[in-house]
Amino acid sequence: MLAQAVVDINETNLHQTLEQSMSIPVLFYFWSERSQHCLQLTPVLDKLAAEYAGQFILAKVDCDAEQMIASQFGLRSIPTVYLFKDGQPVDGFQGPQPEEAIRDLLQRFLPKEEDLKLAQAQELLAAGNAAEALPLLKDAWQSSQQRSDIGLTLAETQIALSRSEDAEAGAGDHPVAGSRYALSRPGGAD
Repeated sequence: MLAQAVVDINETNLHQTLEQSMSIPVLFYFWSERSQHCLQLTPVLDKLAAEYAGQFILAKVDCDAEQMIASQFGLRSIPTVYLFKDGQPVDGFQGPQPEEAIRDLLQRFLPKEEDLKLAQAQELLAAGNAAEALPLLKDAWQSSQQRSDIGLTLAETQIALSRSEDAEAGAGDHPVAGSRYALSRPGGAD
């Protein structure tokens, strides 16, 4: 299930969004349209949420409309950003930040490119699509600087594909190749 990249937080979806941080990082953004700093930060966070395409959830809390939620987090100023992972705040900042600083914060907690490719390849392998998984595994292995767990999965996939090709090649020489029902029953009854 791909999480929605940007969510406007209210009393009804706050708990669910916090729970989602158990499986995907959630960046809580407390803002107000009355703050000039928020007007500068909002487009940067929206851009990053779109760019990272569901690798984290941008959870926006309008402090003017959701004062109870804002008070539960004990805010001292806005904008305030908290990054939640595994249900806990792991990092954050107050006030405006340059885009590069926000990227650095995200990079420390988001899955690495090779982990995303490995997960995608494992889904394909589970669905029986080893040929489609192979290029992803090769890319993941290279970008991970040849991590052993990825290398093992890559080797197993290459072996499985080789066996499959060998089996197809061997079956092509068999007299019943190409026919599902070419074998006759004992006693000659077809």
